[in-house]
Amino acid sequence: MAIIRSAVSSSKSPDASTFITLLDSGTLATARTQKPAFLRLFGPSSDDFPQIGRITSPFATKGIPSAKELRDMLLKELAQGKADGDETPVYMPHPPIHEEGRGGLRRKTVKKEGLKEAALNLITNIPNPTYTAPGMIPSLPSPTLEALCSDSKENPPDLLSATEISCAILPCNTYQPLQHYSEGTTLTTLLTGTQVSIIWPPTSTNLSKLAAAYKAFARTSDPSLLAITSTLEGGIALVQRRGDTLRVPPFCPTIALATSTTVLAMYHIVPASSFLPICLKIPFLQHWWPTETRGDEKRAAFGEALLDCMARIMDCEFESYAVTDVAHGLDTPGPLLELVRNWDVVKGDVLAVMGEAERAEVARKWIALLSQSSGMHCLICKKWMRTKEKDIPKHFMSSHWV
Repeated sequence: MAIIRSAVSSSKSPDASTFITLLDSGTLATARTQKPAFLRLFGPSSDDFPQIGRITSPFATKGIPSAKELRDMLLKELAQGKADGDETPVYMPHPPIHEEGRGGLRRKTVKKEGLKEAALNLITNIPNPTYTAPGMIPSLPSPTLEALCSDSKENPPDLLSATEISCAILPCNTYQPLQHYSEGTTLTTLLTGTQVSIIWPPTSTNLSKLAAAYKAFARTSDPSLLAITSTLEGGIALVQRRGDTLRVPPFCPTIALATSTTVLAMYHIVPASSFLPICLKIPFLQHWWPTETRGDEKRAAFGEALLDCMARIMDCEFESYAVTDVAHGLDTPGPLLELVRNWDVVKGDVLAVMGEAERAEVARKWIALLSQSSGMHCLICKKWMRTKEKDIPKHFMSSHWV
């Protein structure tokens, strides 16, 4: 912990005290821990535990651009994007600016021109390790970095979806308050700067507490309502430096502190085996979306992506058999079996994030799958059908719909 404490102590951020308090509490371990109690909370597999190192870096054989090269690269991409009509990077004031309104505090709208100038200033100052500003760029696509290392990214055989590389750019002393990692496995390589992180396992206890905090924050926009880190279990602390790649499983709660001007290159992957666990976390996400800028748009995009992923699973893309080979006694392990066995459990939450068109397509896909499967039984509940072509649509809508 001494290395982590030293890194935190070098920061002049008032939020550094949050890290010191947690480090002093004795409730954290390091990312190198072998203590069973910590490993068990994250999950049974080694992939369930956050990993930090350079072996998993997509830049391992390519080399990492210098801070000045990063600045010039991103400014060039911005200029090209502007010429192509793309929007300027999203700049998030931090902490968010609030003002009094009906019902208490509310987030204040900042003029777009001011945010644009702040974003350009931040990118221009990437080589300045002590540059400070009240904000950050959480996600800036970089076609150059994607082209540089696209062939070195993690690519599991059952890859369901993946994002291209984007950059997070943080001024010195930027604190990232409690939030959770995305529904995909996140791989983040630190390109310049230093960042200290504390990551907690996505246990039901931790996510229940975080969901309650999100719900309270969404009502008032009071950031103090997210200050629940002392109540979370099983956290690990780590320092990420230039060249380090951090691999974090889905939904892990986290806080982070950039102790110098920092640029992170990140991407997310979702294997087909993660589809059902993601569906089971939708109630948690329903508390998070209202806290986000354009939360409704993010929920709608999530629903559309969910449909696309479900369709590919139901088309047996990740199985060793074809749709017409699916029988009511299906017992071959895989994402389709998990979906079939758990559809009645997750259907309400899945359909709740979809629009009318997506819901209609889900019904069509299920009816087609159940009708095409061999035998005269319902694939989901094993009920015998006298005439599948006629009985399945009515049976599905009455027994397996909402």
